Amino acid sequence: MTMEQDTDDATKERAERRREECKARSSPEPNNLGALGKEGDERDGRRNEEEGQDGHFILRLGDLAPCGLKNSTRLLHARGLTRRDALRVLAAEPRAILYGLEDVERKVDFLVSRMGFEIGWLVEFPEFLGVNLERRIVPRHNVVEHLRSIGGLGDPIEMKHYVRFSRQRFYNMFVKPYPECERIFGGIVREKGKEVRRWRHPVGLWKLFKPVKYESTEEDVNNMKMVMKSLH
Repeated sequence: MTMEQDTDDATKERAERRREECKARSSPEPNNLGALGKEGDERDGRRNEEEGQDGHFILRLGDLAPCGLKNSTRLLHARGLTRRDALRVLAAEPRAILYGLEDVERKVDFLVSRMGFEIGWLVEFPEFLGVNLERRIVPRHNVVEHLRSIGGLGDPIEMKHYVRFSRQRFYNMFVKPYPECERIFGGIVREKGKEVRRWRHPVGLWKLFKPVKYESTEEDVNNMKMVMKSLH
């Protein structure tokens, strides 16, 4: 037997061994079904975790604040949201978990009881749970209630007016046309600006900063001349 024949036989044996391994992988034995099933479950679990943009972030929230995430999810679910929507809201607005359960409950009560919105609006506007209720939402709601009482609202009020409108934009749309609303809103856009300018720069203040004028005597003039001569 020549060396070339030995090489060909070894190559054929390796090829045959590879084909057998491929067959074993494609048709697993019963003893290997459990391991392969476990690997499949792990792949499915990873796939479920990667679904959507918030899947991984929700898991991170659960690791960082498991009690807060669990309690907030239960609260939102008890108020009418599905568990999936509750997780979506908390993933989009994680500050709600850090603020505590009482803060979330207080904002949900104000949204439903005082403002008259359904809790389902939180899915579209989750940032409502992250803003300051007393400084941002309550003043705007008071302005809206006043305008509604006097018939000053033309279009219906939506959640975006409370959450996504900047302070200046809300002021220009709802407060500026009605001067009586400025005190309800806070009065810091128009009245305070004039007041600050008036008290910071009172009329005639510049007269107090005029330098005192002293008369020059003959002795002062002679001293100045001597100084100038010494410089030359």
